[in-house]
Amino acid sequence: MKLNQYIFLILLLKITNVDAQNTTFITKNTFIKSSFRAIYAQHNTQTIWASGSNGYILKLTLNDTNTTAIKPKDSTDFRDIHCTNRRTVVAMSSGSPAYIFRSHNNGKTFQNVYENTDKNIFLDGMDFFNAKHGICFGDPINQKFVLIATQNGGKTWLPLDTSRCPNAKTNEAAFAASGTSIRTANKKTIYIATGGNVSRLLFTQNFGKKWHYYDTPFTHETASKGIYSLVLMSQYSGILVGGDYTNDTSKTDNCYLFKINPKTKQITFSKPEISPHGYRSCIEAMDKKNLIACGTSGVDVSTDGGKSWTNISPQSFNTIAVNKKTKTAILAGNKGKIGFFKLK
Repeated sequence: MKLNQYIFLILLLKITNVDAQNTTFITKNTFIKSSFRAIYAQHNTQTIWASGSNGYILKLTLNDTNTTAIKPKDSTDFRDIHCTNRRTVVAMSSGSPAYIFRSHNNGKTFQNVYENTDKNIFLDGMDFFNAKHGICFGDPINQKFVLIATQNGGKTWLPLDTSRCPNAKTNEAAFAASGTSIRTANKKTIYIATGGNVSRLLFTQNFGKKWHYYDTPFTHETASKGIYSLVLMSQYSGILVGGDYTNDTSKTDNCYLFKINPKTKQITFSKPEISPHGYRSCIEAMDKKNLIACGTSGVDVSTDGGKSWTNISPQSFNTIAVNKKTKTAILAGNKGKIGFFKLK
């Protein structure tokens, strides 16, 4: 599909007051009328991709003030974006009709490779095991979470048999706030985080042949509460963040570390000594010890593997990507805002 717009923009920089000895935090205004909900750091490059409301996909580089805004389809709400290699970009929209668009030429053109017009469809996120195999999931339809998969780098997507889709409880759903409520590991391991009436962690290590369901200590019972994001620290451990976006300064039950016993599949949860300072919609690991989380009430970092958190900014962001080679976290938020956090 031809692009509707191809715009070059100059970004404005603003230095935020952060501990200058260890970190640098810079925000940029792209002046794009979009709420960015997903961001991805392209592997082994300086290129960053972001996606959001009003049909926008954004391409930028870490060391360049020029940014390209692309609109594959007007009025589409792109809630997740991934790169499978240096040239292939896959973007997912959420509500009905739900779309997946794919570019094979580094964003010059995008093709519509998936469309679902079911009135109940709402896609929440996607992740890739490798360059060819990926999984995308959505809110339950008939008490089953929607799962579609690709085996050719996003060229085609096919629904999984409902017998392999995880069961949902009443008024249980997931959040498409940052594209990080689903994570994959190895070739067949999938984690899905949920919220609403219940807040659970769903886990399979054989691509859905068998699912394990874990109730979590997270705040829940209303549609705005639950787990919004997770990051894996190993195949069997990770960190969950979330809370209540309607009360975004509350620190009550908004972050937990988890560990699954590989043999028994029993799970243990532990609460940080100091939790993030409010609702958090995204968490990412910069390395084994340094993590960053963001939400509408600010940005927090951890230097001890998630055991304690320090607030570094009150600015609102929705999602995060990490360029581990440069130790840089790239954040995206409402009104076209982009942030850069760098470990020194």
